[in-house]
Amino acid sequence: PPQSHTLTLLLYRSFLSSLIFVSTAFPLLLHLHLLFLLVMMNFSSPLTLLACVGLSTLFYANRGRLEAWVGWTRARPAELEGEATRRTKRLLATARRLATQPPSGQRVRRPRHRLRASPARRPGCQRTLVAVDHPTVAALAARCSTSICLPPSLTRLPPSLPPPATVDTLVWFSHDHLTLPPTELTASLHVQGVKVLGTLAWEHGDGALAARLILEAADEGTPSSPPSDSSFVHGSTYSSTGVVRRTRWRDAVEGWVAEAADAGVDGYLLNVEVPVPADQVTSLKSCVAYLRSRAAAVLGDDAEVVWYDAVTIGGTLAWQNELTPHNADFFAVADAIYLNYSWTPRQVQQSVEAAGDRATDVLVGVDVWGRAGQYGGGGFDTDKAVRVAREAGASVAIFAPGWTDEAFSTPAERAAAHQRLWCDRLAPVLPEAPTALGLPFATDFCEGQGEAMYLAGRRVVDGLWHNYGWYSVQPAVLPARVGVARVEDERTIVFSGSRSLRVAATLAPGETADVTVLRCARWTFLGGLSVAMPLTSDTPEAVQLLLHPSCDEEQPIVLDVRTGATSAYHVPGAEFPWTVYHFDGVAADHFHKKAHYCDITRVSLRLRGPPTRDNRPSEVHAYLGGLSVARAPGRLRATSTGAPGTA
Repeated sequence: PPQSHTLTLLLYRSFLSSLIFVSTAFPLLLHLHLLFLLVMMNFSSPLTLLACVGLSTLFYANRGRLEAWVGWTRARPAELEGEATRRTKRLLATARRLATQPPSGQRVRRPRHRLRASPARRPGCQRTLVAVDHPTVAALAARCSTSICLPPSLTRLPPSLPPPATVDTLVWFSHDHLTLPPTELTASLHVQGVKVLGTLAWEHGDGALAARLILEAADEGTPSSPPSDSSFVHGSTYSSTGVVRRTRWRDAVEGWVAEAADAGVDGYLLNVEVPVPADQVTSLKSCVAYLRSRAAAVLGDDAEVVWYDAVTIGGTLAWQNELTPHNADFFAVADAIYLNYSWTPRQVQQSVEAAGDRATDVLVGVDVWGRAGQYGGGGFDTDKAVRVAREAGASVAIFAPGWTDEAFSTPAERAAAHQRLWCDRLAPVLPEAPTALGLPFATDFCEGQGEAMYLAGRRVVDGLWHNYGWYSVQPAVLPARVGVARVEDERTIVFSGSRSLRVAATLAPGETADVTVLRCARWTFLGGLSVAMPLTSDTPEAVQLLLHPSCDEEQPIVLDVRTGATSAYHVPGAEFPWTVYHFDGVAADHFHKKAHYCDITRVSLRLRGPPTRDNRPSEVHAYLGGLSVARAPGRLRATSTGAPGTA
């Protein structure tokens, strides 16, 4: 009857949300749900019955999307911890498992997040590799990303990552056999043009066992003729007895490449720090060559395999600290070599000369801890070693930047040490690449962790949290002082995520101070731009946003916050008076006089001293909570004062 249909629909809509929550935990309720609908329908018609069954089937097949729609996380804390434990065990045992049981069948892989090309990171240029080594790396690699809370095994926040603008390649390093970074972090770094590598490590007792199992051979039969040279590359060798011996390393390589593709990384750092029997060195060299070729075929042109300077071509464990005939064979089959840390400036120069046109593929190791007789001593003097390597024409591999976290006790000391090391000491000797690549663009400068989480200016998590899924595009490298301006990370006055940027200066009336907050690439100007930024300041009339075009750096587009914004939205319920300012269809006349299109290369925040009665300098500050830029179909002209007018 019609009234039964109406009642059924009302009941179905009212119970839908509750059934989503409990359907996964109690699958039997799905059948009860179906039975309930059939009874309410009184089996009125075959069409109704068919519709009921189809609706229930569709509900069951799409329960994951429905759960996401209502904002409910399926996995419970116990399940998350269980998944983390299982993934950890799987990663640690991969090398040994692949040695005895080659992977079979087709793997279901997540789509790779494409590495965005940056004009400042071109092949053949000097580059900077940073190997993140910290006790929390292995735990974070095994985390399930559906929770924003710290895993039970962690008692404090991991160290902050280095500024992506100064890093070309980031290595997720630990001393386990196989270490891969969280996929969320890999995706975020790819968006900023940073390549990400995992680690394959054979170290000490169990590392020697894994190397022996993978590199040893097993008899497979007698061929009618000696094999061709190509069979060597594919894992077969010809012995004097006429027996083809096939090594297991080819199957292991296929498994490693599959793991890399599944995690979205761009390759591996090979850290072999165990002696290798002389009769297996050839297999080790072939293994590296085959890994390089398979990574390029599966992972793409950006794939990279880096060899660490430890084992020589004779199989002995002897760190060379330079490029010599003892490690040149491994350098020849890898994309780059990572030199050990006990080098001298003369050895660096000799390595560059020996490498020839591959000088930039020589990564000079620099340990931030200053161990193994590191040149310059490490710590806040790490820049001395970096300067020597770059002046010689080589690239740099910086190891263990987590020193800023482990060597200092309080959060304030760690943040200050991180700022001093990367922004004040290393930034002047490392080239800075743009991280805001392409439009549309949005960032809130979040680091993916913090002591509190904010949304729309309101604190929603009061306590430690960590999730690299929230890791956003990071700002330009900002030293503590830029001219007369002071720049610092703000953790309590935040619009979204975990931090905002505070810019302050003491200025006389009319005096200005500019701070570059973003470096951009491929922000092609085509007709107009739409800009939005959350800002809080006691004197918003003294704040301006500058967009610097490549065709005329000296004449930026000036967006005046108070007079130039097309709209201003005051965020309700925020702990501080945040306002989102919108600038729609921003353009400038001189663009169209010089070029058909123009790129924005950087974004700056300008503070201007307000007028005072006695013309004395006054304190001006502003908190920038993020930035969003997109192309706009319309166009407004920017006047000489920065106030847009109608076109």
